[in-house]
Amino acid sequence: MTSIIMAIIHNFDVIGLLLILGSLVSVRKIILELPKGSILTKWKVLSVVIVLFIGGYLHVIYQHRFGDTFATEIVVSSLLLFGAIFVLMISTLSLQTTRDIRRMDVLELENTTDPLMGIRNRRYLDNKIIEEFKRFEHYETPFSVLMLDIDHFKAVNDNYGHDVGDEVLVTLGKSIREYIRENDCASRYGGEEIIVVCPSTKKADAFNLAQRIREHIESLTICDLNVTVSIGVAESSSRFKEANEIIKDADRALYIAKHNGRNCVVSYVDTPLV
Repeated sequence: MTSIIMAIIHNFDVIGLLLILGSLVSVRKIILELPKGSILTKWKVLSVVIVLFIGGYLHVIYQHRFGDTFATEIVVSSLLLFGAIFVLMISTLSLQTTRDIRRMDVLELENTTDPLMGIRNRRYLDNKIIEEFKRFEHYETPFSVLMLDIDHFKAVNDNYGHDVGDEVLVTLGKSIREYIRENDCASRYGGEEIIVVCPSTKKADAFNLAQRIREHIESLTICDLNVTVSIGVAESSSRFKEANEIIKDADRALYIAKHNGRNCVVSYVDTPLV
């Protein structure tokens, strides 16, 4: 056992060389994938530094292997310098990469968020529904959908103006975001219609969530108005051929909720719809 450990220690220089060569391969792949620009230039400079570092490293290994104890000061100093440059560039590039990732996250959020309500937009919703539907198909993980519609919203716009109508939408978006779970997804489906996707959720739990949201909204006073919502609830089903069929079920349930007098929650499975 001791001899094996000593052999590994004796070959630390070779192991180190292999690790450095591995980093060069990774850098090469990054360079091939990056678009033209300042970042690409920095990565190319970094690859040159790595090559120079490998050259000095090979020289030191040669001295060590063949018993030449004359390790010149310039070689050792060069290795230290290249190593320092390497660390500095990696740190700089890592910082720049982190900022770029953060910037892309911000852009992605802006592109998938409704600017008025502060919830996700239709584009994000469509992808989310497909994602949950695929999970349901592969793992039979149920998910549910809530479709909310503001009762008599057209009358709010007609009687009080679109500024008041926008304030109602803003307040509802904020209230729903605060009320749903972290992994739930609220999206503006169109106009005053809002859809909440609830992953890993059966219809009974989704129905209870819908009731809590409805009661909370009913308790709000927005611009001296009392606003209510009707909500349709639907759950994933093996009869679905396409992802958006669950939205159709929720829409049918929402229609029944409106027909029943509004300000109520109806689950699709509780209605004899055809």
